[in-house]
Amino acid sequence: MPNNLLDQLQQSEVPPAPEEIRRDVHVRLNQWLLIAQTAGLVFSAFGYAALQFTSAVLGLTNFTLSGKYELPRSDQQDNESIDR
Repeated sequence: MPNNLLDQLQQSEVPPAPEEIRRDVHVRLNQWLLIAQTAGLVFSAFGYAALQFTSAVLGLTNFTLSGKYELPRSDQQDNESIDR
């Protein structure tokens, strides 16, 4: 009989997990993965796209009403330094 714990564990036989448990785990895990990935898509990707679209529509509305297209502040500074 080996004295080392690892040797004892190596010699002991472990029965495989029943198929029902594996299937149940996969079903529950897949549901949570689907929910998490869908929530991530809705809150991050769609939110970012909606923000960009809103920014473009507001820029178009501002241009239509005022006749001027104003660049964001950092772009104006870059363009002013290029023009000089």
